[in-house]
This record gives sequence, structure tokens and C-alpha cells, in this order.
Amino acid sequence: ERARTILEEARGLSQGPGEPYFLLIYILIHLGRVGLYAGDYIRAEECLEKGLAEARARESKTGMSFALLHLAQLALSREDLPTAARLLREGLLLQQQFEEKGTGIRWLCILGELLLARRDLANAATLFGALEGICKSAAIRLVPACEGRHTQNLGAVQTEMDEDAYRTAWERGVGLTLAQAFQVALAAIQ
Repeated sequence: ERARTILEEARGLSQGPGEPYFLLIYILIHLGRVGLYAGDYIRAEECLEKGLAEARARESKTGMSFALLHLAQLALSREDLPTAARLLREGLLLQQQFEEKGTGIRWLCILGELLLARRDLANAATLFGALEGICKSAAIRLVPACEGRHTQNLGAVQTEMDEDAYRTAWERGVGLTLAQAFQVALAAIQ
């Protein structure tokens, strides 16, 4: 609640004359994230859609990418797999233009979750392996808001796959670059 209050106040301030346009985009997206993580999906969708519209109007590829990622996460939370896939496909085409690993691993986390939900376990394991490999090589980790869900999804993939098939898919992923992992994801979600 405190985060929402602070972001709402910042939202009002960011709309003043002379304020950088990107502030409003990111405040709206972060308000949407707060709603998403709090389970307030109606508020989350409202803020994320407004953030996406503002990012599109300003041609902010980074803003569009972030909004699409969190809208896809919202769709996954609602078990709306076709919408999640559509949003992830659109956002991934934008995100692959950036070689920013900290954000890239969040994409891999959500993409893997979609593939798990679709029962594409081998590709989910490959993306989770890529996430692990990138985290180790870049000395980074998932943001805390994603860690619990990722651990749960990883456990589900390990449990549901044959051990040898899992190990093969995982090891394939560990050796991928972020760009290669995004190509695997795009091929899998078509």
C-alpha cells in the first residue's frame, strides 16, 4: 500500500510541464507491477495498459518492452495463455534489440513459465538453463519478486520431465547467449 501511495504521488508530479516523458511511463508500469504482485489484477491491468499506451505514443521501445512483459505476466496469472504468448512475442521482438542481461533474465523466467503452462517442458528447461548460465556468467540474479515463482516453475519442470531429457535440455540452455535463448523462445512461442 505504501509503494502504491508513493507511486501515485510521483505520478501526479511527473505530469507537470517540463518533466521527462519517460517518468510517467515507468511510474505507470511500476504501479501496474505493484497491483500485479498484490493480486489486484484490475488495477494492474489499468496501469500497465496506460503505461503501454504512453510508451507507444512516445515510441519508447524500453517502456513498451517492460509494459508488455508485465502484461504477459498478468495474463499468465489469469491463465490466459494465448494473450500471454501474443504479448511475449511482441515484447520479445523489442527486447532482443537490447543486450541488457538483468532484464533479459526476467524475460527468460516469464517465457519459461509460459512454456511450462503449455506443457513444452523441454524448451522451458532450456530457457531455465539459459537463465542460470547467464546469471552465473554475468554475476547477476533474478529480482526477488521473480525468484519464488521461478523456483516453483523450475521444480515443476524437473519433476515432470525424465531426468536424462531434463539434463540434456538444461545443459543446452546453460551454453546459450541471451540472444540465442531469445531465438529459442521465439521459435517455441510461434
